[in-house]
Amino acid sequence: MKFKQAAVGAVLALSGLVANAGGSLGVLTEDGESFSSVVSQAGITFDTFSFSLTTLSDVWGGAFKSPRVLGLGVELAQGATVLGADGDVTDGFSFAGLTAGMYTLKFAAFSTGKGSYGGNIAATPVPEPETYAMMLAGLVAVGFLARRRQG
Repeated sequence: MKFKQAAVGAVLALSGLVANAGGSLGVLTEDGESFSSVVSQAGITFDTFSFSLTTLSDVWGGAFKSPRVLGLGVELAQGATVLGADGDVTDGFSFAGLTAGMYTLKFAAFSTGKGSYGGNIAATPVPEPETYAMMLAGLVAVGFLARRRQG
């Protein structure tokens, strides 16, 4: 299993050298966006999908593949910096704590012939520390008032 993940990682690292298809998913939200690609021949196919975030977010998604697509991996990058990778995205993938900005998903599909893959990706905003501080202050105030009414 480690060899398979290492091989997919190596293939993804070299994906910048290969022509790729894909597109823009726009600004990711909780509603999510769909992506898909057609694999036209046996071998390794690369696709790139870009998206942006407007606030600190956790990004998660899932994918499906047709039977001839034997392996499907993904790499997340911001500019030239690789932030994470997953060698088998059919069981889901996630990237936590991403700041606002532009990101790129690079998919690598290994197939024995024509096929396809696709999936969905969404972003969930991460509450900022100030949100927790306000919530804690509110709970303390409610506790104080409840204690005062009893006494």
